[in-house]
Amino acid sequence: LRRFEDGSPSDIGGDMENNEFIPCLRDDAEHLEDRKLEGEDVFVKVHGNFAQKESEDLETRDDYRKHGFLVMKPEGISKDDALTRIRYLLDELVFDLGLQRKRSWSFFKTIILLLLVIYVQLFSHYLGQWIFLKIDNIPITKIETGAAWIQLEFSPLEFEDYIIALAGGPCLNEVIFLILIQFTIFFQKAVGNIPNTISKFISLFGFMAIFEYIPVMIVDCLRANWDGDFFKLYNYFQNSEGTGILGIFLTVFMYVGMSIIFAFILYNYLLFLHMNGRLLDIYYRLSNNSDRFFLPQDMEVSTAYVTHVCEK
Repeated sequence: LRRFEDGSPSDIGGDMENNEFIPCLRDDAEHLEDRKLEGEDVFVKVHGNFAQKESEDLETRDDYRKHGFLVMKPEGISKDDALTRIRYLLDELVFDLGLQRKRSWSFFKTIILLLLVIYVQLFSHYLGQWIFLKIDNIPITKIETGAAWIQLEFSPLEFEDYIIALAGGPCLNEVIFLILIQFTIFFQKAVGNIPNTISKFISLFGFMAIFEYIPVMIVDCLRANWDGDFFKLYNYFQNSEGTGILGIFLTVFMYVGMSIIFAFILYNYLLFLHMNGRLLDIYYRLSNNSDRFFLPQDMEVSTAYVTHVCEK
């Protein structure tokens, strides 16, 4: 940097395109307001530790503060801003899963992984149901299997036995998802970056664990199995009280309650572990203020230190 007599920079070397950041000192940045670079018909705008070339006139300090690392506005978050933040995160997730191009190999690979996850969860659902029934010593009278379904018939003694049977499948799928999360943490610490295909499979598994009762209900309807999981409480109250409306309400309430808990776990996985934490950068830009984005004033940081910060 060459400086004026008052210490402010007069020129920054290198061929720079518009809207490209130019490193400068934080103290120097305070003197850049309303100054032009020598020999160039552009203004410099300042944000944090960076000066940026810009073709538009910036007249006040507030004009400079509009430009920075952040997506969030300094004055706070409005309702529209909150929707924008959600859109940023969803767009990034759709991109990570390869769903933005419907004719690409990445898109078809995601669909194949999704179908595989649904198929696996159909069987793990009934496995979880069988485990919960065995733990509660509920007699299992019949087991039938097919290419994409398993039917368990049991002899419940109390109303709670139905609740245990309905909760068994979703809970086991969520336990498997938690095991996959622990595998991800171990793999990242022991090896490094987890392969994208494995990361996609885990995220899809967590997503479908939230709604795993939907494929089960679809299979039961296609098979005309009106004694399936979604209809158990309806049949119970229909036989005992003459109306099954309360059974439908309790079934929906239980599944929605579990889905909310499972969605919270999936949210944390996607934020901190999915694709080796790719969404975390967007989250920080959407949530933090500019003071959290610290860059050394002299812009001279060793490779070892940068590696250490990234690994943290």
